[in-house]
Parts: sequence; C-alpha cells; structure tokens
Amino acid sequence: MRGKFAWVVALNLALTGSSWGQTVVRRNIQEPPLVQVGPAQTALEQGTGVCAPDCHWTPRVYASVDYLWWWIQDGPVPAPLVSTAAVDTPTAGTIGDPETVVLFGGKSFGFGDFAGLRFNVGVLCDPSGAWGLEAGGFFLEERTVSFAFASDAAGSPLITRPFFDNLNHQESAYDVSSQGRFRGRMDITGTTELWGGEINAVIHPDWGASDRPRHDLFIGFRSLALDESLIVQSELVPLQAGILVFKNQAVDPQFGSQRTMDTFGTTNRFYGPQLGARFNWDGGYWGAGLTAKVALGVNQQKVNIFGESLALTNGVVVDSNPGGILSQNTNIGHYSRNEFTLAPEIGAHLYYDVTDWLRARVGYNLLYLTSVVRPGSQIDRNIDVQQVAIDPAFTPGLAASRPRFVFRDSDFWAHGFNFGLEVRY
Repeated sequence: MRGKFAWVVALNLALTGSSWGQTVVRRNIQEPPLVQVGPAQTALEQGTGVCAPDCHWTPRVYASVDYLWWWIQDGPVPAPLVSTAAVDTPTAGTIGDPETVVLFGGKSFGFGDFAGLRFNVGVLCDPSGAWGLEAGGFFLEERTVSFAFASDAAGSPLITRPFFDNLNHQESAYDVSSQGRFRGRMDITGTTELWGGEINAVIHPDWGASDRPRHDLFIGFRSLALDESLIVQSELVPLQAGILVFKNQAVDPQFGSQRTMDTFGTTNRFYGPQLGARFNWDGGYWGAGLTAKVALGVNQQKVNIFGESLALTNGVVVDSNPGGILSQNTNIGHYSRNEFTLAPEIGAHLYYDVTDWLRARVGYNLLYLTSVVRPGSQIDRNIDVQQVAIDPAFTPGLAASRPRFVFRDSDFWAHGFNFGLEVRY
C-alpha cells in the first residue's frame, strides 16, 4: 500500500515536470484587459473615433427650422415722383419752387418687418463624425406696399408729377389734379421678395471631444435671389372741356379720362462658392454660438422697364400709346448683365437643450450683398416731352434721347431675429 502511494506521487511529479528538490520558476504574463465594445455609437461617444469591424454604424442626422422676424434695406427712390403746393401757380409742384412739397420720392421708402422661415438639414458622413454634409435655405414673405394720393371731386388739393423737361432744359411738372380744372389720383406700388439656399461640406475638427462639436469649418455653394418692382400710375378726369389731351386729341370732360403707367422691375440672382466657420460654447444645458461666412460670385442683374398711356370713355379703353411718363421708347426694354458680388453673413445665437435630442434657440443674423439693382434707382427723370402722349407737344416718330437706361446698382442688407428648434438623432 505504501509502495503504491509512492508510485502515484512519482508519476505526478514526472507529469508536471517538477521535482521536490528543484525550484519552480513562474513567469508573470499579464493578460490584456477585457474591452467590451458595444455599438458603434458608444465607441464614438467614448472619444475613440474608431468603429469596430463588426459594428453597424448609422449616420447621425440633424435638422432645424427657424421662424424669421427680419427687416430689409429700404427701397431707394432718388427721383421725386409726387409733389404738391399750397398755391396753384405756373411753377407749382416743380422742383426748386419754394412752395413745392415732395410727397413721394427723393428718398427711400420702407417695407416694414417680414416673417419668414429658415431650414437646415445635415448628416455625418463617416464613422468618426469628422465631416458631413449640410443643406438649407430661407425665404421671406413677399411684401407689397402701396401709396395713394387723391384729390376730391373739385380737384383739390393740387397733385403734380415733377420731372426735368429735356426739350426746354428746365424743371417742370404734370398736374394730376388741379382745383376746378381736373381731378385725379396717383398710386405707387412697391413689391419685394428675398430668398436663398446653400449646400456645404462641414468639417468637425473636435467631434471626438464632445457629442456636439465646439467648432465647425465649412465650404460650399450659395445662391441668393431678390425680386422687386415699382409701379407708378396716375389717372386724370377733366372738369372742363379741352383741358386734357391724349395724342393731341381733347379728352371728353363728361365721360373721358386718361391713365399712365410706368413699371420698373429688377431681379438679382447670386451664385458663388462659400467659406465659413461656426463656434459653439457649451455650458451644459445652455450655450451660445457664432457663425461667420462669405460667398464670392456673380450676380445676374436684370432690369425690365415697361409703360403705357390709355384714353378711356366710360371706363373703356379707346386709345393707347406705348410709354407712360417715366417710361418711353428710349428706355423701355429688358436689360441684363453679370457683376462680381460679395455676400457675407454673420449670426449669433443662444440655445437651451430641452432634451438630449431637442434644442431650442434664439438668435440674430445680418446678411449683406454688394452690387444689387433695385427698381427705384433705374428711373431717369429727364423727359423728352414730345414722346409723352398726354403732353400737348406730343409728336409721334420724333427722335428722342431721354429718358434713357443706365445700370445703377447699390449695396443691400437684410437682418433680424430668429426663433427655432433643432433635432438630432
């Protein structure tokens, strides 16, 4: 029994490669730590920036919408278009007469405040979240403003349309209403509409440090559009026989009237590459951001000028002539050109994280454009009266040179507040 026990012990020693008289040397081999890699999103959120080979990455998408409360630069009208005077004299209503008061023109007119919307959507395009794509746009409501100047049935007060008489080289004016002679009214309508869009490749240099990047750089393409018009209309009804003429024919004081219309329309289409940056300061639930960008490109400027004069009997058109007063054969037409333009924009906002995926924000933006055409600036107040159908000196077919068209552009701005929500998932 004792021998059998000794044999078992000897066998075990042989199998283990050890002996009772030999020192056992053990090497301490450190095992690699156990790393549990979950979904790709968890690895990214830990700041590794690496997606495991077997993870399934889903692009992160974010979208926002903002209500805009904006203002735009007033519409310029350098030329005085409507005037009056307390005393009806031969020079009443003309520019330079001490009694003349300009009722419209000679300065800009406002469009008031605008409502609008801005939207943006973006997606991260690689597992590390280092870059992505964004697309967005905005629009302001189309706005129409109107100004009316009318006399009473007896033709009071005096209303005139001042201009420079290119034939006689002096200031002059067409009467729209005059006490006891004719009654009338003038209507001026201005419209404007602004919108734009952009698409950008966005770089998030420090995405790995936070779920929401502290700053972004972007490069892309931007477009902007501004459409405007200015329409000037007048209507006169004679109170005496032979007091008004149309194409050298007397207008019937009982049933007749005359109308003139001058229309100036402009369109601006800007296209160009864009560079910009965004900076965010994150304070937990609260934070602030600043955006600056500039686009350089071409603005396609277009100007359309149209006009007509009408003779009416009982409200029915019985005769017409191309051109009103400020629009004649010498400037009526369609004109276009391309101009190099800058379109910088800056914005600032404050935000509050309502949840992990919903952010509320309020901010301010300023958009600027150089080399923009606007309708009021395209008016030439120098008139060859032989072209005007309501003028006694009307001479059809006579060569004339004024009014003429010359491109006149200026800078333009729009700015205001925005209130919006941003969603991330």
